[in-house]
Amino acid sequence: MAPECLKTTKGATEKSDAWSYGVVLWEIFSLGDAPYENMAGKEIPARLKSGYRLPKPEQCDDKWYDVMTRCWQANPDQRPTFKAIRGELDEMFVAAPQDDYYYYRK
Repeated sequence: MAPECLKTTKGATEKSDAWSYGVVLWEIFSLGDAPYENMAGKEIPARLKSGYRLPKPEQCDDKWYDVMTRCWQANPDQRPTFKAIRGELDEMFVAAPQDDYYYYRK
């Protein structure tokens, strides 16, 4: 959950959801690890406020980790929209001619 939503979700926006999307990406690239698993739940907000972010998973390249870290900007206005994220994904994955597969372009 985005830091601005920890007390209430009244002000939640698409940018709050972008934070969560970054965490979901982290879970995928960490092959199902639990985020913040070595922290007590009550210490997470203070750690996030002080700048802590989840570390880059071993199976993750720099481009994907960059997407995650931009989703985790403290200021929601600095996080990407899903439209912007989709544009990046469209550049990273290219449909192969005449088949149903997508190829990852580094």
